[in-house]
Amino acid sequence: LWINNAGTEPWDTIFWYGTKGWVGIPLYVLVAVWLAWRERQRALRILLLTALSVMSADLVSGKVLKPAIGRLRPSHDPALAGKVRLLHGYKGGFYSMPSSHAANTAAGVTTLGMQTRHPIIWTVGILWAFLHSFTRMYLGVHYPSDILVGWILGMFVALMVIKASKSLYA
Repeated sequence: LWINNAGTEPWDTIFWYGTKGWVGIPLYVLVAVWLAWRERQRALRILLLTALSVMSADLVSGKVLKPAIGRLRPSHDPALAGKVRLLHGYKGGFYSMPSSHAANTAAGVTTLGMQTRHPIIWTVGILWAFLHSFTRMYLGVHYPSDILVGWILGMFVALMVIKASKSLYA
């Protein structure tokens, strides 16, 4: 709650838009162009593996784990009513554990990083994952533990997708 309540108006706008999925599109396009230029023949395979990792992490986090765990978001928890600062009345869905934003970005970054082994991909990816995930705590829709579990899940899913792809191409 400290992160959520420490917000100020200038940061509100940045983090409100920073949490939107479309805000990353220029970065994703830039990465795809970079992959096409640098990796040439492997670019399509890397992009497909990344997409599969992100979709798998999203499915597991949003459709399997969130309903199974059933942890209410801070914004929906009756015990925290009036203590969570809501921007534009946004509360998110009911359940928070794990964060799908964190799982998806971690899956994407891990897949891209492991497949390219390029330090710029790792650095930019980790910064993007941190920023994108931080917005969720700032908006009061996730606890830090939701983010941490999302990151772990995303990395695990990415590693499993990579391992499965290697066994298919071995």
